[in-house]
Amino acid sequence: MSRADKYWALEQPVGDPFGGPAYGKREDPATMLTMFQVGGAVVSAIGALRQGQASASAAEYNAQINQQNAQIARDNAAMQARQQDRENYLRLGAIRAAQGKSGGAAGEGSVLDVLADTAAQGELQKQDIIYQGELRLPEHGESGRVQRQYGALGQLPARRV
Repeated sequence: MSRADKYWALEQPVGDPFGGPAYGKREDPATMLTMFQVGGAVVSAIGALRQGQASASAAEYNAQINQQNAQIARDNAAMQARQQDRENYLRLGAIRAAQGKSGGAAGEGSVLDVLADTAAQGELQKQDIIYQGELRLPEHGESGRVQRQYGALGQLPARRV
C-alpha cells in the first residue's frame, strides 16, 4: 500500500462517506438532523416564553383599563346623583314659589303633601342612579380579575419549558 493510499484511507474511511462522529466529524445527516432538532426546540422554548410574557403583559394592561373603567363608572354615577340632587332642589323651589304666588301657606295641607311627595320621588331617582352605577362596577371588576387570570395562565407554558 502506497503512502497516498494510506493517507486516503485515513481521510475517507471505508463504509462512511461523510467521516461520521466516530472520526470526530459532525457532517453526517443523522448528526446534523439531531442538531437541527435541538436548535428548533430551543427556539420553540424561547418563543413560548416570550409569548407567555406578552400574554401576561397584555392581560395586566387590560385589567388596569377595567379598573379605570370601574372608577369612571363610579365617578359618573356620583356626578349624575349630584345632578339629580340639584334638579330636586330646583323642583322643590319652583313648587314653593308657585305655592307662595298663589297665596298658600308653606306648612299646610296639600302643599306640604306635594312637597313631601316631590322630595321623596327625587330621592328615589337619585338612589336609582347610584344603584345603576353600582351595578356596572362588578362588570368591570370581574373583567379585570379574569384578565389577570388569563395573564397568569398565559405564562404557564413558559414556566414548564
